[in-house]
Amino acid sequence: MERLDRWSGLFWLGIAVAVCVHSVNLGVGTFREPGIAFIFFWCGVALGILSLVLLMKTYLDQKRGTPESQPGPILNVRWSKVGDVLFVLVVYALIFEWVGALLSTALLMAFLMRAIEVKKWYIVASFALASAVSIYILFKVLLNVRLPAGFLGF
Repeated sequence: MERLDRWSGLFWLGIAVAVCVHSVNLGVGTFREPGIAFIFFWCGVALGILSLVLLMKTYLDQKRGTPESQPGPILNVRWSKVGDVLFVLVVYALIFEWVGALLSTALLMAFLMRAIEVKKWYIVASFALASAVSIYILFKVLLNVRLPAGFLGF
C-alpha cells in the first residue's frame, strides 16, 4: 500500500506541475482580474499540495516502520453505493437546468446524505437547505452568475 501511495503521489504531483505550467502559458491573471487559466492554476496548486502531503505521509510511515495492516483499497469499497452515487450525479447533470440549480442541488445533497451514511431526516433536510442557500449566495449574490431557475422559477 505504501508503495502504491508513493507512486500515486508522484503521478498526481506530475499532473499538478503540468497543469500549473500550462496554466501559466495560457495566462493566470490576478485575483482582481483573473485570466482564462486562473481556476486551473489554483486547482493544480491544490492538487500539488495534496500530492506532496501524500508523499510526506508515505515517507514518514516508511521511516517509522509502520506495518501495512490495511487491506487493499478496492476490497473495502461498497460498490453498490458507488454505483448509486454515480447514477445520481448523472441524473443531477440531466435535470440541473430543467429543475433548477437550487432545487436540484438540494435534492442531490439530500440523496448523498442518505445514501452514503444514513442520517436523520432533519439533519438531511437542514444540510440540503444549507447547501442550496450556500450555492445561491456564492454564485448568484457574490459572483453574479446566472443560475438555471428551472420550472418553478427560482
